[in-house]
Amino acid sequence: MIVHDVTLRGDNDEYTEQFSKEMVVNPEDFVIENGVVKQYTGPGGDVMVPSGVTAIGEKAFQGNNSLHRVVIPEGVTRIEGNAFMDCRLMQVICLPKSLSEAGEHAFWRCCRLSYIVHPPAVQISREPWEAELRKMYSSDFEIVQSCVTKYLGPGGDATNKYEKKNPNVDVVVPDGIRVIGRLAFNMWENIRTLSLPIGLEYIGWRAFGNCRGITELVLPEGLRELADGAFEKCKTLKSVTLPQSLEKVGRQVFSPQYRLSEVTVREWTPVVTEAVKGCELEKIHTEDISKVPVRYRTAAAVGFACEESPDPNSERGKEHVAYLKRNAGKLAARAIKYPELLHFLLENGLLTGNTLDIYIEEAEASRRRGIKELRDALYRYRDEMNRT
Repeated sequence: MIVHDVTLRGDNDEYTEQFSKEMVVNPEDFVIENGVVKQYTGPGGDVMVPSGVTAIGEKAFQGNNSLHRVVIPEGVTRIEGNAFMDCRLMQVICLPKSLSEAGEHAFWRCCRLSYIVHPPAVQISREPWEAELRKMYSSDFEIVQSCVTKYLGPGGDATNKYEKKNPNVDVVVPDGIRVIGRLAFNMWENIRTLSLPIGLEYIGWRAFGNCRGITELVLPEGLRELADGAFEKCKTLKSVTLPQSLEKVGRQVFSPQYRLSEVTVREWTPVVTEAVKGCELEKIHTEDISKVPVRYRTAAAVGFACEESPDPNSERGKEHVAYLKRNAGKLAARAIKYPELLHFLLENGLLTGNTLDIYIEEAEASRRRGIKELRDALYRYRDEMNRT
């Protein structure tokens, strides 16, 4: 079950309008020629294509694993072949009523794309083995009404020594599922990636316990509750995206003694705090750092600075920069560990006087591979300060 066949939805202005309100258009993130988007160069996340565009060019977004939701505006009439191929983290795309053509493999291997809003007249090209994929889906899950009660596909049941030899697999839970039942995936160690459908509302007791091959997890919007130990003992799980819809979490949802270190959430809430209780978070990606509990704000500042293109002049950026400026001294060890943070501090002039000396001492004491480049950057910065 390596390939995901997307679910197509009919025309729904409500979804498109909702997503559009949450997004900001940045024309500088696009290479546009004669009305055709030739390449997307932005940071990803939620993306809205600028108005005035008439087509999405071939391979314009191909392989971009930072996209989450994409809105294409009215006026676009065609999406060329392979335009969004291998955008493996993209979950939602809203297509305009003006669209009349979508090329071959436009959404091929978008393994987490579970929701497409599009005009009914448009035919999105599908792969010739669609029927076979549907057959595969039905045989990989034991489903009662809208609940997955047991996973039956490849992935290696840890209680079965023969099955453990199976290669790593990508699992896509079918659209329409509302509940993942207790122990449904428990002990399936060779599951590498997990794609959950929008519309999922509940994940049961230890549903994904001991799924030790998953390193990154995106929980879909609409999810309301995680039961006790839903992802316990997922020893390699490092990064989780939590939905804003989450209302209730049980105990030990993510085993805190293991490696979960990075969390993405649009707005921090008490439920998020409960979900990550005890975890040693090193990076947090969120809009408003002031809503993050004090003990996690360092991780939020590090997360912002380590993003692909952090904007220090945005409203969000100003809050993070203010925190970094006030707390630059105690971030020295983190900055040596995360070069992106150090470069951000240097580029924005946030290291001065004694604080700079602390960073140089930390760099000198570190045995991390590649630390020489960081030391050299600090020395150059100190020399420039002395000259001024």
